[in-house]
Amino acid sequence: MRHYIKALIVFATLSSCDHKNGNGMDDNQGGQNGFGTRDSAITSVIQSLPQIFNESQKKMYGLSESDMKALAPGRDVVVRHVTYEAILSALDSSLSPMLPGDKNSVAVPLAVNNVPRLFVTLSNDKNKWSIGSVGNRRLLDAFRDAQNTANAELVSIPGLEIELVRLVDSVASRGAMYEPLETNNAAGLLKNARYSDREIMQKLRTYAQVLNRQFGDKLKTGEIDR
Repeated sequence: MRHYIKALIVFATLSSCDHKNGNGMDDNQGGQNGFGTRDSAITSVIQSLPQIFNESQKKMYGLSESDMKALAPGRDVVVRHVTYEAILSALDSSLSPMLPGDKNSVAVPLAVNNVPRLFVTLSNDKNKWSIGSVGNRRLLDAFRDAQNTANAELVSIPGLEIELVRLVDSVASRGAMYEPLETNNAAGLLKNARYSDREIMQKLRTYAQVLNRQFGDKLKTGEIDR
């Protein structure tokens, strides 16, 4: 079960909100799900949460009415997307060199007293910020300590339905380590276990090859919903 609310639902509420910047101009100039700044998108979510979340969802995230008013954005977690095809055809023996260098997707923790209570995912395209989802309990579990976001990124591989926390060691020679957000027995990945760059790449490539033999082009085109 996925514990988040998609942007389509979010913007049934947000589309009716106007958010002004310091010059009196609308930051929400890109349509329903398009904001001029990252901050205006986050502000929209925080202001609309009482309408977006019903009582059971508030209970799920442990949010009281006072918590809802106290929510504040924390440090962004960069989200780097890698395609299934890239993993399948990769020549690299480690994952890090394959990661895109842009920072156009982020997961933003909304915290109370510096403790993350939920996450909002945002993406940027042509200077327009869009909201992807609100909630994301799997990210809360991975980044329960706000300090963990300082040297960590999220790697998303949609075709394999795998998400990894990438931990960058302060000592460069140690490289990066990867922690799966969820256990995937078919790929040989255990939740919260740590894998080196080479170990994770070997497992991802092997898994991609297995899926390719099973589903072929249907997986690439999204015809298969696993």
